[in-house]
Amino acid sequence: MGRKLNYIHLLFFSTIIVILLMSAGCERKATMVSRANGRGRSIIDGKSDSFVDAKSKMTIELDTIVRDWHMLLQTADNGIKIKNENFYDKTLFVTIVKNGKTLFHQKAVTTPWLLGSPDNERQLYAGPLIAVSNTTVYLFVGSYLPETDDGYTYILAFSKDGNVNKYQMPQSLDESDLVTEFYLLYSHECLYKPFDAESLQQIIKEYCTDELLWKIKQQGKFAIFPPKISDRHFLKYDVASEMIDIDTTKMLLYSRIYFYKRHCYQPLDSMKVVLKGRRNEYNGVSYDKILSINH
Repeated sequence: MGRKLNYIHLLFFSTIIVILLMSAGCERKATMVSRANGRGRSIIDGKSDSFVDAKSKMTIELDTIVRDWHMLLQTADNGIKIKNENFYDKTLFVTIVKNGKTLFHQKAVTTPWLLGSPDNERQLYAGPLIAVSNTTVYLFVGSYLPETDDGYTYILAFSKDGNVNKYQMPQSLDESDLVTEFYLLYSHECLYKPFDAESLQQIIKEYCTDELLWKIKQQGKFAIFPPKISDRHFLKYDVASEMIDIDTTKMLLYSRIYFYKRHCYQPLDSMKVVLKGRRNEYNGVSYDKILSINH
């Protein structure tokens, strides 16, 4: 009888461990969704009728209007079977209209396009809308091993000039990933031609406090970059943030954003970044506003 009870206990705890591992595996994807949806984004202001007929076989992931933009994101199985699984990879179809003009019509995003090579082990995941500026629509897209966060997360930037840029997020999850996200969007806006000052300000407002917005206005758009990264070259470098410390009493998170030469692991320079927290609906703390950036 005792041996049977021990077996039951072992089976129970093994089941719990499996459940915990499966839950942890989705951490990267869940974090991306909660961060993009949980900050009370004022720029996301409505939903509209779908572009497509209701009989379409595609799944509608998002159908929304933001100011003069209309975005429709759809997914469908693409026939590429995931290795050792009973399901298929997906293709994301992106349709974007601005001021009544179609900029992208069912633009296909696939795992091979995202990763740069075929991969039948990872499945495409269509993440949420991140931000919308005058020039660009930003969204998360990733490709992961099933039930894990083992994979690659990208920010896709769909611009009104018809171009699509993809920016890779760091593979390892960090509490300060919001800082990396901000710098990628900020850099994109700075290099967009013709430069749109209002568009850059929309991104700053979305991620930063009013105090930091005022500082950037006073010191110029390149004030948040270290001296070694010139205004002509900063987007040619990779960026990654790292949490250094956290003050739960003051609800402040201290981090550094590192600038790397492409495909190199030695940082060229860094900036100190402080994130301001707020009490969220789960009685936890969300660090979702950048309070200060200093060299």
